[in-house]
Amino acid sequence: MASKGGKSRAGQYTGEIGEELFQELQISRPELGLEVFYDHGKMRRPKAVPHLGGKPGRASSLSHVDIAIAKGSEMIILCEIEEEAADPKKIIGDICNILLADSISVRGGRSFHFSKGFMILGLKTRSERSRKTIKAEALKNAIIARFPDKNDIDIIIISDTDAVRMTSKIRKRIMDIINAR
Repeated sequence: MASKGGKSRAGQYTGEIGEELFQELQISRPELGLEVFYDHGKMRRPKAVPHLGGKPGRASSLSHVDIAIAKGSEMIILCEIEEEAADPKKIIGDICNILLADSISVRGGRSFHFSKGFMILGLKTRSERSRKTIKAEALKNAIIARFPDKNDIDIIIISDTDAVRMTSKIRKRIMDIINAR
């Protein structure tokens, strides 16, 4: 599980759960037919990149997704994690980059669709019911209202005052989603 104690390096815990999910879902359980992509971490894995319009490439890329899980040609889980305090415009950017994308690609030119599934947003907060979490919930409701073509995407917000606990909750939620399929 994610390291205990000390201050995290940017993406440290995200990389650790990405590596754990890769080992558990893709390597140890190949019968599931899942592929795990993640940003950060020690292992060199392809990253999932949302693209807007045209052919996937640097000119059309919007960001890197922290953790992405695909089955066949469909991304089934996309996860953005903020291990440190982030302002609302960063959170909005993370979510909108994914929702506005025409496709999500990985190195080698493979493209995936994301029209149904789960988007998990992890937020490290200063208090249990912080303004950041309240704003994220309001943003989630606005997205549902303004992106009717994305109504088959279940947006899940997970927050905690501790980055290790938050990433552990995210990992558990991802495993619950996978095991329920």
